[in-house]
Amino acid sequence: MSNAENAQYTDPRLIELYDLQNTGVDDYRFYEQLIGRKALCIADVGCGTGVFAMRLAQQGHAVVGIDPAEAMLDHAGRRDRQHQVRWLHGDASRLPAELLFDVIVMTGHAFQCLLTDAAVQETLRAAHAHLRPGGRMMFESRNPATQPWQRWVPAHSHRVLSKPDGESVAIYHDTQSMQGELLRFDTHFHFQRSGCA
Repeated sequence: MSNAENAQYTDPRLIELYDLQNTGVDDYRFYEQLIGRKALCIADVGCGTGVFAMRLAQQGHAVVGIDPAEAMLDHAGRRDRQHQVRWLHGDASRLPAELLFDVIVMTGHAFQCLLTDAAVQETLRAAHAHLRPGGRMMFESRNPATQPWQRWVPAHSHRVLSKPDGESVAIYHDTQSMQGELLRFDTHFHFQRSGCA
């Protein structure tokens, strides 16, 4: 299932939870230190709700955020009230031919959403075509040796998030199967509003 088909990236109620689920800035600071303070042209591939793209733009970089999930981009665009980022729909292969970047980033689990060798190769080719001489692509992935999916079961992954409107959401993962290098798991969301009905 691609991001564009996954309810976590298409359902407005789940998109509102995305940033609450993915709190913390250590990864952003890591990339920012690598990028440096000099103003650069940067593409955030798989930009999601636009948090990192906006951080980069606010630091003076010229930023393009691109994502295959239109609903995520809509959320990012609403956040960007000053129109600091150029938002594009698609994956790395859809970057306009005339755009060249000093840095291309894929943060969080964006690179892990490339589920086939062909998708990885297409992304790397597109990044290479859009990097200026000396430009860099930066991305991350989980270390499979740690087998984090063993904890993606209800007993270990259950947590409750509180939304600003007072609604609580219980979330847990449930690993379904492992086929070769690909893991299938479900994420469950249970919305509960506190107070009297």
